[in-house]
Amino acid sequence: MRKNICIIGGGIIGISAAIELARSGATVALIEKDKVGKGCSYGNAGWLTPCFAMPLPMPGMFFQSLKWLMNQPKN
Repeated sequence: MRKNICIIGGGIIGISAAIELARSGATVALIEKDKVGKGCSYGNAGWLTPCFAMPLPMPGMFFQSLKWLMNQPKN
């Protein structure tokens, strides 16, 4: 049975899902308001990490990441 699927969002998740669904035989429509891959996935370098709420190229993120690396886990 052939499936018709619509994916909203052309970031790394949307594109990856569309490719895999198409490979499995589904007909896929991908909807993106701008250029594919130029939204959040572009600004965050494609990182899939829920703990990052700020874009990586944001000023000060390099030094903030060093502070995070030095933090000891709390028990």
